[in-house]
Amino acid sequence: MKVFISGASGLLGGNCLSYVKKMGLDVVGSHLTFPTEATVFYDTLDPGGKKNFPLADFRPDVIVH
Repeated sequence: MKVFISGASGLLGGNCLSYVKKMGLDVVGSHLTFPTEATVFYDTLDPGGKKNFPLADFRPDVIVH
């Protein structure tokens, strides 16, 4: 199962990212203004943005927003 977590550089999203990783699932977490080593850039207000992580190519089964 593939999981995408928006806002994973924040407290709640970061904890979700850690938890899902420990479960052994394929997970990607995103940030907007606070980058971390564990997250990729994705602007949820501009899904077609050229700087965004290629979410359509990742094809997540679940999106946590």
